[in-house]
Amino acid sequence: MADNPVFPTLSSGSGATAPGDQANDFRFGSRFSNPPPRPLGAAAFCGLAGEIVRRIAPHTEADEAALLGTNLVYYGNCVGRSPHFQIGGDRHATNLNISLVGPTASRKGSAERTIGQPYREADPYWYGRCINSGLSSGEGIIHAVRDAVWETRATRRNGETTTDEVLVDAGVEDKRLLVIQEEFAGALKAMERHGNTLSAIMRQAYDGLTLRTMTKTPMQATDPHISCIFHIGKYELNLTFGTVESANGLGNRIIWVWVKRSKSLPHGGSLNADELLSLVDRLAAVIQFGRSVGRMIRSPEANEIWESEYPRLSAERPGLYGCMVARAAPQVLRMSMIYALMDGLDFIMPEHLLAALEYWRYSDESVRFIFGGRLGDPVADRILESLRTAGIEGLTRSEISEVLQRNTQSHAIEASLQMLVDGGLATWRNEVTAGRPLQRWFAIEMDPSRPQSTA
Repeated sequence: MADNPVFPTLSSGSGATAPGDQANDFRFGSRFSNPPPRPLGAAAFCGLAGEIVRRIAPHTEADEAALLGTNLVYYGNCVGRSPHFQIGGDRHATNLNISLVGPTASRKGSAERTIGQPYREADPYWYGRCINSGLSSGEGIIHAVRDAVWETRATRRNGETTTDEVLVDAGVEDKRLLVIQEEFAGALKAMERHGNTLSAIMRQAYDGLTLRTMTKTPMQATDPHISCIFHIGKYELNLTFGTVESANGLGNRIIWVWVKRSKSLPHGGSLNADELLSLVDRLAAVIQFGRSVGRMIRSPEANEIWESEYPRLSAERPGLYGCMVARAAPQVLRMSMIYALMDGLDFIMPEHLLAALEYWRYSDESVRFIFGGRLGDPVADRILESLRTAGIEGLTRSEISEVLQRNTQSHAIEASLQMLVDGGLATWRNEVTAGRPLQRWFAIEMDPSRPQSTA
């Protein structure tokens, strides 16, 4: 490391965020706390997607963010694989994964069951056959949407051998699958087991790739259309998804949403049957419409918004937070497609893109609140916590080693310190002593050479 360090901050162009990004005000779990997300703005409740939530919300204790996110996932899976948006060689369909994160009494299950009511009536076949639960292995996902299996068998008749193709397994013709996992912590623990392929298969499923097993009895699933709704508490999630290594790849294929109980209804809701019926008729119509759509586009006005927002959506961000939001652009794209299809359109209008952007804003703030306190590297997180505890006194390299109980190799400490510098979270200065120069480290906001906030 150089003798004259630059003191980077998250807003100084250190590579952590794009210019103008709201994340510039974001601090990793320091004295600048990461508050819960601000409520969803009106823009998110666009068109039929929003109207369904507005009609249902007064009659349930579930969070509106949970209702809306569940609604988008339901429609995106129900409509199937046909509608898509092409970007170069990448084909984006309408399958989404969402995780509702909140306290036990946050009515996560209520959101799913309440939104399910109009879908059960609008498409009883899909609702009855394509919704499942119980994630435990990648093989289980493939089996649910597996291709037919044919086997070549030889038959000897009258001294002659003939071969025939015999259907061994009829497979599953409908490749739509919505997995509802109310105990996501169990699935995350299963992923940690040696040889478990669940995480890898889920990543491939989100991308719409052909799914395969490499077992003695191989299975294959072509053109899968798989979506997931997960429920988990914040504490459980941080225990099992606490590092970049554990979250990488899968974490950013999930839209994370902080939810809470919205109201108290001692006697339950009273959604009028006629109101529900009118929603069902409109929903059934746009489901049929969506299945007839192929490649989707944006209107010129929506393209202008996309071009202005894309640098922010695709900007690199530090730490575990950055890992979890790395697919912001594809997630916003997919949600905007769903908003448009639910309005009976095969192209994305500005209001659909703005709705998706607002929901993503809520998810982004949820991620900051849920994961923002850590970098996702155990050594770097421990060092940063210790530097903040030390305050303006800072810590020497020797003291940092003692904090780590002197059982962490020097190259790992060096890499972690560099990570803190790159993220604009820590800095150091060299102090002259009678012997070798002393290197003292500080959390950025604790650096005594910087003006201290009085807030």
